[in-house]
Amino acid sequence: MNDTVKMLAVLVVGLIIGAGAVYVIAPPSGGASASYTITTAGSTTVYPLSQEWATQFHADFTTMTVNPSQGGSGAGQSQVADELIDIGASSSYPKEEYRISNPNVKIIPVSADALGIVVNPAVNGSSFKLDADMAVAIFQGNITDWQVFETTFNVDVDATGDIDVYVRSDASGTTATFGKWLGTAGDNPNPYVNYTWGLGSDEAISWPAGFNAVDGNPNVASGVLGDESAIGYVGLAFMEDLTPALLWNPTTEEYVEP
Repeated sequence: MNDTVKMLAVLVVGLIIGAGAVYVIAPPSGGASASYTITTAGSTTVYPLSQEWATQFHADFTTMTVNPSQGGSGAGQSQVADELIDIGASSSYPKEEYRISNPNVKIIPVSADALGIVVNPAVNGSSFKLDADMAVAIFQGNITDWQVFETTFNVDVDATGDIDVYVRSDASGTTATFGKWLGTAGDNPNPYVNYTWGLGSDEAISWPAGFNAVDGNPNVASGVLGDESAIGYVGLAFMEDLTPALLWNPTTEEYVEP
């Protein structure tokens, strides 16, 4: 669908390693008892699922232990390609260049996820509305003060002073999807001021100076929660205790809650 942006979480699995795993799950009868460890790393979006899957997998196959870890989608893709881990997790689909360069890596879609913009409750209580132009103004550093934001877009905001922006420093599928959505700002021009997103939609973005760049969804969420002037973007599983922004959908002409 051209008018929506979706984040597809995938597992990237080394085929050779994967074939070995299939073999050791069902070893030949009479074989010696042994234990095995499967290593995974990557997307913090996928990590909560990976933890649950690891527990259930070990319950079914007690000789095998899955050790999930994080590091971001970029790390999941690169480490499995370099055979440093068995399974990589990514919340962005690997690009064509990666797929061509790593023909022995199997890509398995596992889940659809959502992401959203979150603010500290002190910014505006439990309600906060944005369209893409307003988000671009903040995340591109065009507007850096809450009062200027308020007067520019003719909205009411409780917060005053600097806008503290929390973003990802690691290669992140969440960032790539967020950048794609910000790129749609031209499709729904704000009635007051229109902005064009110019920072791209790669997994790693060169953010404006002064932004708080941290690793992983959990650190963005905790940063926003601990800063009364803060705004950031996270996967759906990391919004607890934060105020999710209602985002304007120009196709349906309504605000959408993450």
